[in-house]
Amino acid sequence: MSEDRIIFNCSKCGSEKFSFPNDPPKDDDIIACAGCGNVVGKYADVRAAAMDAAKTEVGKIVSDVFGKFKK
Repeated sequence: MSEDRIIFNCSKCGSEKFSFPNDPPKDDDIIACAGCGNVVGKYADVRAAAMDAAKTEVGKIVSDVFGKFKK
C-alpha cells in the first residue's frame, strides 16, 4: 500500500518544514516556516485547514476505492 499524506509547503519559499514554539503546539501559537520565517498563522487555523484538506483527500480515496466496485 502506498503512503498517503498531505504535504504543506510554504507559500513563500516552498519549504515543507515549519517551526512550532511549543511541543505540543497550543491553539494560539504562531506557526512559521522554518526555511524563511514566513508566518503561516495560528496553530488552530492551520490545524483546521489541515483537517479540511485531509477530509477532501480521504473522500477522494474512498471514492476511488469504492468506485471500482460499481457495476
